[in-house]
Amino acid sequence: MSPDLGHTLSSISSILPKVDAVSLHFAPYSFHPKGLSIRTLIKLAVILAKKTLHITFHEIWIGAFPKAPWRERLIGGLQRKSIQRFLQIAKPKAVYSTNAASIDRLRKAGIAPKYLYLFGNINTQCKTINKSADECIKKPIVTFFGTPYLNFPYSQLIENLVDLFKSLRTEPIIRILGAVRESTGLSLLREEAKHYALPVEETGRLSTEDLAIEFQAAACGVSTTPFDALGKSSSTAAMLEHGLPVVAHDDGDTPQEVLFAPGPFKERIVLLEQTDFVNRLIKLIKAPKPQFFDGAAYTADSFISFLSSK
Repeated sequence: MSPDLGHTLSSISSILPKVDAVSLHFAPYSFHPKGLSIRTLIKLAVILAKKTLHITFHEIWIGAFPKAPWRERLIGGLQRKSIQRFLQIAKPKAVYSTNAASIDRLRKAGIAPKYLYLFGNINTQCKTINKSADECIKKPIVTFFGTPYLNFPYSQLIENLVDLFKSLRTEPIIRILGAVRESTGLSLLREEAKHYALPVEETGRLSTEDLAIEFQAAACGVSTTPFDALGKSSSTAAMLEHGLPVVAHDDGDTPQEVLFAPGPFKERIVLLEQTDFVNRLIKLIKAPKPQFFDGAAYTADSFISFLSSK
């Protein structure tokens, strides 16, 4: 266990006696590059067992996809057992998850989570620029927000976008919003865009107000998070909540019958793999943008509904 995690657990122990209920959001690799150790999880479970506990899984164990390397499968198996043991000791009153992939894996491990929408990280309307659909088509901006992940079909994306904007008789500008933590995926995107002479612009770090304005000015957004895990991406949620249609892809890691779109946005997400990709996205771009969706209020209402149903 890292010193930071040890300090965190000590802090939790000193704070928790003052509270009646705990809502724990589980994303182990956000705490440490190697995730949470079994010993850390068990210690945390003992601390939380005396409280009314609600757990929301944003992430689970690694190696839980069909083509995972054997090392990830091995580590993931140990992580799965430690999470199951953690839940046995902590005895949460309710378990939630934000995405289809995690819900599918948790259910297969004998855990029954409810779905809870994860709201966007830019929860503001701020200044309204009222850019019309016609203006979005004449000067189309394709927006990326969040880290452009490495394992994304950038070649297929660019080919589809070129076909799309040929139909609209215009050429898009690709804008990367905010600071980019990891540049490998961005390099691949630039390389593919260069083949078609598509400009790729980086804004660098922006205020929440400026990000909201960028969303309003864009024709569509792109999420490089796989569709089955899309619900854990607050960056994707921010684009959807600001009215953008969002392009995503299905990597095939989760069975089709258990897949679902995050929140109320099923009709606003267009998959690269869909045969009617161009027609669907043109229809969404040409339509008036919906009003700002208050995702935080939506999640709060859902959570309160879960609590009141107990």
